[in-house]
Amino acid sequence: IVPLDEQPRANGLMWGGKALGGAAAAAAGTWLFGTAGVSATFALAGVATLAFALVPLLVRERPGERMLPWTTGVPSPEAEALQLRGWAAIGRSLVRVAFLPASLITALVGFGLNVSQGFFDGFGPVFTVQTLGWTDGAFSNTMAVAKLVGGIVGMVGGGLLVNWLGRTQAIRVAALTVAVVGVAMGLSAPFWGSPLVTQAYLMLFVTAQTLATIAFFATCMALCWKRVAAVQFGLFMAVANLGLMTGSALMGPLVEATTNAQALFAMAVVPVVVALLLLRVDVAAHVVRVNAFDASPADDALPVPFAEPAVRVPA
Repeated sequence: IVPLDEQPRANGLMWGGKALGGAAAAAAGTWLFGTAGVSATFALAGVATLAFALVPLLVRERPGERMLPWTTGVPSPEAEALQLRGWAAIGRSLVRVAFLPASLITALVGFGLNVSQGFFDGFGPVFTVQTLGWTDGAFSNTMAVAKLVGGIVGMVGGGLLVNWLGRTQAIRVAALTVAVVGVAMGLSAPFWGSPLVTQAYLMLFVTAQTLATIAFFATCMALCWKRVAAVQFGLFMAVANLGLMTGSALMGPLVEATTNAQALFAMAVVPVVVALLLLRVDVAAHVVRVNAFDASPADDALPVPFAEPAVRVPA
């Protein structure tokens, strides 16, 4: 629904807000666990989730549409034009766009980005608490600050970065920053006893990963065909979440088989591979091909994805 030129800023606000919410939840959760107990903390979390769920429920996508099934309103002409009738039509359209080269490679990019995130999510608390002797509260508070910083940077600079560099270039720069931060942390092993070193690593990783995610989401949105955008975007997120689980699963065996520094070096390879994959993604050419689908009435005519090279279009 969001126009292409507004998607980078929208994703900056969305993911920045998520990061800020994560920071607030980390700080509030730590305090509530210690003062109100586990049951009260989960109860309050449930109430908060219910309250936030009312926001999308009570917002119209387009003027004049129904707010709820039993309220008055009519579908917009734009929504009617995009409506597909039946599961078969949805499936054909999804296959048509999901197997284009840019869609497949971007799904792999999301997988790789989240492999790094999954490893970080598992490695961070184990490394700081068990290896460096931090308390749980110290790690939680540091992560809260890191997410706060990442959220602010994402909200203010995420959209600007994507507009300045372009979608794929912004992901590439942020991913390579993640790799550099990991290598630098591995090389800083003699200084891990200083909390400032680890704090800097956590904050830089979270900030770079936030910017990469903002640019990745904006890229996924641009690659979606409006007819099946919800399902296609959901597939992008599903593949990315598989990466999150994979990274978490790799953390244990990797740390057991190597030193912490070597594990950081190994995981730095993943964002480098992501940056290389992005060299094969041409968003402008993909958008041209998808727009051509709308001009063709033959929904059953499935293209052979790799039979012809993508047309190069100036960014």
